[in-house]
Amino acid sequence: MTSKTNGFTLIEMAIVVSVVAALTAIALPLYSSVTKPAKAAAMKSDLRNLATMQEAHFSDHQAYAPDASSMGTPLQASPNVTVFIDSATATGWGGTAIHSGTNSWCRIAYSRAGYQAPTCTEAPMVRIVDPGAGAAIDAGEVRFALAASGLGKNSGQNGGKGTVHHHLFLDRDVTPLSEPIPHGMADIIHLRPGQSELRVPGLARGQHEVIVVVTDDAHVPLLPAVTDTVRFTVKAR
Repeated sequence: MTSKTNGFTLIEMAIVVSVVAALTAIALPLYSSVTKPAKAAAMKSDLRNLATMQEAHFSDHQAYAPDASSMGTPLQASPNVTVFIDSATATGWGGTAIHSGTNSWCRIAYSRAGYQAPTCTEAPMVRIVDPGAGAAIDAGEVRFALAASGLGKNSGQNGGKGTVHHHLFLDRDVTPLSEPIPHGMADIIHLRPGQSELRVPGLARGQHEVIVVVTDDAHVPLLPAVTDTVRFTVKAR
């Protein structure tokens, strides 16, 4: 009488794992190729909606809205999409959309020179989304919020080799782009890998400028430089 052992042997398990890994390697690129155009379409659609809202704002105020909070009706963005206004004047404006599930981002712009339809790219970018350009802050504690795209796998949070960092230069010039950003300076803030938000207390009343610079794991700025600048005002403290 022979006994029968139920279950998989080690060889059978290894074969199953190999097959699953092979199928995954094939399926993921196919899935990405299908979903990527849909995500780009969602970002472009949101930017077109932003254009409609900007024209309505211009009709009422003879100027374009400098940030989303200035609009009477909030923009309802698509799931996982963040839309923000880069700049706005009485004669033109620009806006950007980022999708958290893709490494690309899209931009739209309007000026007296003409209308730039939404276009998408995977070039590295970073934006200071809060405070907005020209914002007036009521207190001395300022919330800084960043949005980035096009940084690929290097934008993770593990702090390992190749991981990018964000650095804020507050009311000072940027250090040489060919050199590591120094530590131990009150007006240069090093954010942790993956960190995109922080609050800075004690800012004096008056005008301020903040510059964000993206660096590699050795704190050397990426080249070409990935940076953004915003000027804002603290009204009271």
